Amino acid sequence: MYEGYIVDYDPDTKLASVMMDGMRRIDDVPLTSPFTSGRGGSIRANPTLGDKCVLMGEPDDPKIIGFMGVYDPNSGSYSPREPKGTFGDISMGTAANNYIHLRRSGIIEIKASPLAQTVYIPLGGIIQEHFKQYRGQCPGGNISMGLKSVRTEDGGGAGAVLYSVNCRGSATDTDMSVSYNLGAVSDISHIPAAEIAQFSVPGPVYAQLAIGLGESAYLFQVLRTGERIEKTTQSKVTEVGGTEASLVGAVFKQVNGDVEMRVAGAVNMTCGADLIASITNSVRVSAPEIIFDGNVRLGGPDAVENVIKGAAFLQEYLTHTHNGTVPPPTFIGDIGALLSRKVFVK
Repeated sequence: MYEGYIVDYDPDTKLASVMMDGMRRIDDVPLTSPFTSGRGGSIRANPTLGDKCVLMGEPDDPKIIGFMGVYDPNSGSYSPREPKGTFGDISMGTAANNYIHLRRSGIIEIKASPLAQTVYIPLGGIIQEHFKQYRGQCPGGNISMGLKSVRTEDGGGAGAVLYSVNCRGSATDTDMSVSYNLGAVSDISHIPAAEIAQFSVPGPVYAQLAIGLGESAYLFQVLRTGERIEKTTQSKVTEVGGTEASLVGAVFKQVNGDVEMRVAGAVNMTCGADLIASITNSVRVSAPEIIFDGNVRLGGPDAVENVIKGAAFLQEYLTHTHNGTVPPPTFIGDIGALLSRKVFVK
């Protein structure tokens, strides 16, 4: 049994060149492994240049049976890059400091970097992920979460978090049917090009939900300012049972189209300030009786002329007298034709 150093290695043939005693080089040295099958199964690690190996066999025909590593006086270890463990642990790693560590306690660690690793904890059945960005894809959609790395003017950038879920209605669909975004939402790449003009992102968004992108699209957004935006191309809402909604603060709604409301029962509205309606065309109200309780000003808020009371005026007109001996006028027409049957004043 003797020692040497790897000076060359062919990962295809699994043959190494070893420098012996600092002077003698031996080529085409095979590596043994814990398991190798001619049918394809094996457990094998490829060495790197400079690795210290242990050989057995004839001096001119040796076999590499293992490796010792290089002693590091700073750490006092032959393998300073391997994760620290205890008796009974099994570890596999590379010079890039990524590894798979099977701990005697049952914990399994798979690490590519401190922010890209998975830990399986048997106690409690826990799978713990550590990552900067997470992405998962399948034929039905994708999911992603993590820190955005590109700084943008709308609030995205380093330190900004984005959580996104996109789902298709069918694996054969080209576009997503549901899209949910939370955090620093700064793009609408998940929305089809034909819909971008209608469903544009107005500014920094904290939460965004898009459903049924296409002919019947719905978009819900919560802006950083606290504003809430809802947009639809076609909408039909059916609510069963009582509904109670409470809104605190200003509410703005814009409808680009007709609005039709049908209420089977009574409608009660309480307004703590002015109720203002700006209408381009006429107002039509159809009802058996329309009652206004309070002052009614026709023509504008500066209308100050009083409306004549028809019946009272007619009575006064028919019974009044002039100074002197002139008798009251005689009315020979149809009194009912002069009085409105629709508009009344108090």
